[in-house]
Amino acid sequence: MTSSDSGSPPTRSTQTRSRLLLWIALLVAVLVAFLIDGPVMDAVSPLRGSDIADSLNGTVRRPGTGHFQIPAILLMVLLGALFSCRLLRAGGWALLAFALSAAAANILKVICHRPRPWVDKPLPEAWTGYLYDSGFQSFPSAETATTFAIAASASAFYPRLRLPLYVIAVLVGAARVLVNRHYLSDVAAGAVVGLAVAHFCLHYASRRGSLASAGRSDDTRFTPAARRALPLAVVVLAAAVVLLTGLGALPLFGRDESLYAEAAREMLAAGDWITPRVNGVHFFEKPPLYYWMAGITYALAGVSPFAARLPSALLGILTAVAVYLVAARVWGRRVGLLSGLALVTCLQIAFIGRMGIMDVPLTALLTLALIAYAAWRRRGGYAAPVAFGALVGSAVLLKGFAGFIAPAVAMLHGLLYRRGEGRVSARTTLLAFVIFFVVAAPWFVAMGLQHGEGYASKLFLREHLTRMIRPMQGHGGPVFYYVALIFVSFFPWVVFLPPALTRREDDEEKSFWRSLCVVWIAAVLISFSLVSTKLPGYVTPLFPAMAILVGIELDRRLTTESGRGSWIGLVAGAVLLGTAFALLPMFGRSLAEREQIDTVGDVWRLVVPVSFCAGGYAIIAVAGVVGLAGRARRALGCAIAGQAVVLAAVLGGILPVLSPYLGGAPATLAEVAQREIPESEIVLYETYPEAVAFVLRRPVRTFSRHQQADLLSELRQRPVALIAPVKQKEFWQALPYRRDLRNGAHVLLDVPAMEPEGNAADVHGE
Repeated sequence: MTSSDSGSPPTRSTQTRSRLLLWIALLVAVLVAFLIDGPVMDAVSPLRGSDIADSLNGTVRRPGTGHFQIPAILLMVLLGALFSCRLLRAGGWALLAFALSAAAANILKVICHRPRPWVDKPLPEAWTGYLYDSGFQSFPSAETATTFAIAASASAFYPRLRLPLYVIAVLVGAARVLVNRHYLSDVAAGAVVGLAVAHFCLHYASRRGSLASAGRSDDTRFTPAARRALPLAVVVLAAAVVLLTGLGALPLFGRDESLYAEAAREMLAAGDWITPRVNGVHFFEKPPLYYWMAGITYALAGVSPFAARLPSALLGILTAVAVYLVAARVWGRRVGLLSGLALVTCLQIAFIGRMGIMDVPLTALLTLALIAYAAWRRRGGYAAPVAFGALVGSAVLLKGFAGFIAPAVAMLHGLLYRRGEGRVSARTTLLAFVIFFVVAAPWFVAMGLQHGEGYASKLFLREHLTRMIRPMQGHGGPVFYYVALIFVSFFPWVVFLPPALTRREDDEEKSFWRSLCVVWIAAVLISFSLVSTKLPGYVTPLFPAMAILVGIELDRRLTTESGRGSWIGLVAGAVLLGTAFALLPMFGRSLAEREQIDTVGDVWRLVVPVSFCAGGYAIIAVAGVVGLAGRARRALGCAIAGQAVVLAAVLGGILPVLSPYLGGAPATLAEVAQREIPESEIVLYETYPEAVAFVLRRPVRTFSRHQQADLLSELRQRPVALIAPVKQKEFWQALPYRRDLRNGAHVLLDVPAMEPEGNAADVHGE
């Protein structure tokens, strides 16, 4: 057969000519797009600021954002390091293409400084102003560039995914035009930039042989030391992706998170590290250790939601590392890897660990304290009891009586497990007590001297004993509340927990740790189930123990055993939770109707992330079916991938939509009021003040429904930006507001100064 036959491969010159024609066609497309920019923007202008635009921003546009792309690429690298050399290479080259395309697009933005559509403001006086004003950074579209770069580089390793990846890239670019953020030519140029960068990266990859060896599963090139460190690196990477990605993207939205963040801010501002305050008032509900940690991050990184949450996230990563080290030392590195991944991929740690509250820090201290107890019990010495006393003292300084969980678990385990030599002497016990008091006592003594009985009754009676005997602030629940919570928040790994709890170990050290984990789980679960006040974060301290036992059980499934019960439970649980999440928009709609809140736009924004979440649970159900077929390794990889989809959908899609209804709206509205009506004083009605005080960096006035007369008097004196619950419309709709802005369950009203003789009942807002 000659070279001219139709079946022969194309020559290099033919390939070069084809590529040149393709690039010319792309550049011509950009020029054509410039010519039709005006008619296209006129056609899509009615969508500007509409609910459809908001829905596109929250759904179709999301795969083009760095908050989505960076975790997705890092997940590719993580799964590739575990299961596939080709996936590892694809993730690495996609990461390089992402970084280079983002850099190229943003440099071009500054050089071209093209105004965005509908931007009507004067040009910056200095050229450097274009660096900071995104209104003049329209050309090219960076999100389109990175999306096309990732699509092109990933599809080179997985050609079958080329069509869906490019469809996603086109949809991301189209969404940027439809929401009036970019011209059509911006998007076309962004696509060209992304494809050019990907072409450069793939050309370099081909020269290095990465593309040719992409399918070779044995081509790892890891040294023995790297192989030993790789499981720990995977756990740290997974924990960092889950807990740090987009950590400051949302405003403070939980009340506890807002309280602790503001208490830390006021401590730093006042320079008083003894007495916590919130909105200028003494705050005696919790000890100060978290405020101190957050104050340090404020001093280093500035006051922000990110800095408020950073101590919790970092201690969550530390907890994952501790779980890995324990499991790897006792059972082997693969068990450590599986235990660490089970911990960081469960919804409980992913959600609670990203909030600036005390549950994950308490979990870290408890885990480290029990590691110190194990060392003390098995090897004796003085270092372990010193560490145990210091960690328990720190836990009490963090969350009061809850810090005594570690000694309670240690004492109960010491009574129930007597195998092996005990090395806990009276001398070392006394040493642990002394260290505990040295760490914990000074702050409590200082508070007692400054504030006397009022402080003690508030902290110990109300915040501890009252919570135990009756539900506080409506946070009650049945005795099985936490069992149901664990099923949802530790799924899919929870299905492997029942058999793990009943296993026995022949090795003495393994038996010690397994029994400690069982006592750990039982003590925390039973004690908090009997407490009347119930909150989801309370049982977070038992998750490290569950993760260790699940890691052991998963390792068994990968080696010898293939019990069918857990796989059947995996399928059933995935179907149940997938159905529940799919119905979430319907439940949200009915709840909104009951609370008289208009949520049509937010319900539509939930559709896409909820669909992804249901899809993730469908992947987990497939994992259960694969496990029933006896392919445990593939089933485990499928379950990890499905849970990653669930986490991405919940943290990146569902939570941003729901956060305004979970307490995030006041902070968002306060930022809007500061920016758009700075001459008006921000005042709250029937709204907790801490999140707004955090935004304003000062105390804020708040009025209850019993203080309506005082509020009306305030409105007669000066213009006010009033933040109020939407459901209190019978009051605020009677005010003479000029405009209103709703966010979640709250509304911001621009209220001018009322006439002295005005009455809120005889003037209705427009």
